Parts: sequence; structure tokens; C-alpha cells
Amino acid sequence: MINWKNTLTAEGRLRMRAIILPILFATAVSNAATPDIIRSIEERAAAYAKLAPAERRDMWHKIVHTASELELIPPRAQTEIPARYTHAKLDFAMNCGVARTPKGRLWAVWVGGEDGAKSFVVGCWSDDGGRTWTDTKLVVDSHRTSSDWDLLRVNICHQVANVWCSPDGRLRFFVYQAAGIFSGRGGTWEFVCDNPDDAQPRWSEPRYMFPGGFHNKPIVMRDGTWLYFNDYEPYGRENFPELEPFMGCGVYATRDGGVLERRGFARPDGTWHWAEHMAVERPDGTLWMLLRTGLGLMESFSKDKGYTWTKPTPTTQIKTCIARFVLMRLSSGRLLFVKNGTAVDVAPASREKMSAYISEDEGGTWKGPLVLDDRNDVSYPDAFQFPDGAIGLTYDRRRGSDAEILFARFTEEDVLTGKIRSKGSFLRSVVVSARLEREKAKDGAK
Repeated sequence: MINWKNTLTAEGRLRMRAIILPILFATAVSNAATPDIIRSIEERAAAYAKLAPAERRDMWHKIVHTASELELIPPRAQTEIPARYTHAKLDFAMNCGVARTPKGRLWAVWVGGEDGAKSFVVGCWSDDGGRTWTDTKLVVDSHRTSSDWDLLRVNICHQVANVWCSPDGRLRFFVYQAAGIFSGRGGTWEFVCDNPDDAQPRWSEPRYMFPGGFHNKPIVMRDGTWLYFNDYEPYGRENFPELEPFMGCGVYATRDGGVLERRGFARPDGTWHWAEHMAVERPDGTLWMLLRTGLGLMESFSKDKGYTWTKPTPTTQIKTCIARFVLMRLSSGRLLFVKNGTAVDVAPASREKMSAYISEDEGGTWKGPLVLDDRNDVSYPDAFQFPDGAIGLTYDRRRGSDAEILFARFTEEDVLTGKIRSKGSFLRSVVVSARLEREKAKDGAK
């Protein structure tokens, strides 16, 4: 932790006190005191002008630290949905995740609002295997649901989320929260639902998990350990230099969803680009991690259950554009890889042609692809497996006023043959489409 007292001269501390204290501890005054208010503002501005550059920087860091405490106020999961969050009102969608409960309900969550400081998370469900979906059933939006944020004019964003059914049968909903887009810290919160198949699901009070984001689902290792993939990148690192040791693409571990153990982190050199990393455990116990970087897809390995990781290096056998992907172990033992592009070892120039591949030799070679969506502007896949082995996957298309979240159900055999042939498989089921909702509204008004 920075020792602010030791970084300033005595005169600098007095000047800083004159500026910061009135800002952080403003008091109510009567109308008669208006001249004093203006005089106080002028005095603070004059004191600010006298600060040396280093003193201004340290003062700014202290203010950022204080304002960022807002992101530690627990978010709230809303199940009574205001009209502005219904599908017809949503004009932005970035996919986050999809999961299946033990009784068969599918939950999908995504980011609404924008890919920025005013983002929020919404979710809905399907009770027919993903063919049709409800309107919005879940919202987390600290910026829009608390009058405190509105009074302070501070954006509390939720730019990352996912949903996962853990081995204990509980549905777990993970949400990132930060002051602004990224204060230099942010944090992941977890909500738990014990009745996700009911008409009125109840979500627990959230618990704080760790600084940084959590894009992709946990995995369960053969020894029963759950690994959470923590993406804490060094954007804004100058605001929280004391957290430097926690920054990286790493894992936290638990045996039952309770106490978390921080394990190791991989750190690509100078190529951060929303790592969105995932890993699989190989038969020999090695963890193979893939991570997104500004230089393309990279990989890292751990031979000690995630405590230490090799230096990330570019992959050779698989490549993709700078975008999120899926890497997961299937119940058959095969590996699934979902990315943009129809050649597994070629990175396409854009986010086009969402495609699935299968490996039967731990990633040495890949078969397929099955093209899930042959259009442009398709990205951010997330997947799970049905009890019968079929694969369920959501992704987004476009993201603007005509944004869509789409769902596909397919099998390993579909991937191996490159065609939808299995009974029950289908593509492009619409989870949410503001354009379609607007068209329905127009038709209903006729």
C-alpha cells in the first residue's frame, strides 16, 4: 500500500488536505453562506495550482482510491424487471454465458447497454431446450438501480459475467463490477441460486470473490478441485500498485465453492487484450491454458495444478482472431474448440464464421469444422454439455441496435461430419433480438 504521508512534503500535505477534505467530506450549508462556498472553491483551486506534478499525481491516486470504494458495495440481483430491461428495449447485446440446471432449464446471460462504463447484465431462461426463450428475468445494474450512483454521477459498470451449474447442483452467477470501465481493480461477485427451475428463482446475497474479471466457466479437475479463471489485467495499474502481484491470467481454487485459494498466474509480456483464458486438464495432470492477447492466441502450461505456469507463447496448431473462444473437455474425453474461421490453424481477418472443432488427441490435431453461423460479426461463444452429450452454445451477432444473442445445439458427430445431422440439433435459435421484438410490436399495433 502506498504511504501517502511519506510521498509528500509537509507543505504538500497541507495543500492536499485543503483540497481533499472538502471534496470527500462536504457539509451542508445555508444559502446565506454562498459567498463562503465560492471563496472556498477559489482557495482550493489556488492551492491545487501550487502543487508540484508529483503531488498532483499522488492526490489524484488518493481520490481514485476513495471513489473506487463504490465498486465494493455489493451489487443486487433484480428479479422484478423494469420495462427498460425487456427485450424490446435492449439495443445492445454482448454474450456472456449459458448453463443448464439439473432439472433442464437453460439460463443465458449477456451484457446490455454498451461495451463500456454504462454496461449492465441481463438474463433469461428456456424451458424447452433452447428453442424458445423468455423475456428478461434477471438484471444486475448498480448504476441504474441506486439513487446514490445517480446523485454522484459515477458509472458502476458490469462488463463481464457468466453462469455455471456447479457439481453441487446449484446455479452460480458471476458478475464483474467496477467504477468506470476499469478503475485499476474492479472485482468479481458471485450470486447463488438454489431454485433456478422455479417460477420465482431466489438469488443469494452476493459475495466478493477477487479483484479483476471472470469471463469463462470454472472447470472441475479430476481430484474434485474447482478452478476459477481470474482475468486481472494491468489496465489502470498505476492506481493500485499494491495489487501488482495479483495481476495476470490465473486461477483460484476451491473444493466446494467456499473458501478460495489463490494459485498461480501467467503473464504475457506487453500483449494484454482481455485474456478471457480457459484451460483443460490433460490425462497426465498438466493444465493447458489458452489466452487471448493482442498478438493472437497464446498458450501456457502448469504441471502442479495451477500453482505455477510457463511463460505464454504463441500457439502453432490453432489460431483465431482477437476474440473470445471456447476450449472445453467433453464427457467423451474429446476436446471442443470453438472460434471464428473455418481453418483451425488460420486466424481470420474478422469475427466471421463461428465454427466448432473436435480433437481426439489432446489438441494435436483437430477435426471439423461445423460452421455454426456463416455470417460476419459473430463472436463471444460460451458452451455447456447436455446429459445426453449434446453441446449447447450461445454467442452474439453484431451488438448494435440490431444485436442478437443466438443459441445452437449440436453433437460431436455433427462436428466430425461438418453438418447438422443428429436428431435434436439446430442452429440460430434467437435468445434475444431487439429488432425482432420491434417488428413484433409493430405487427401487434396493426
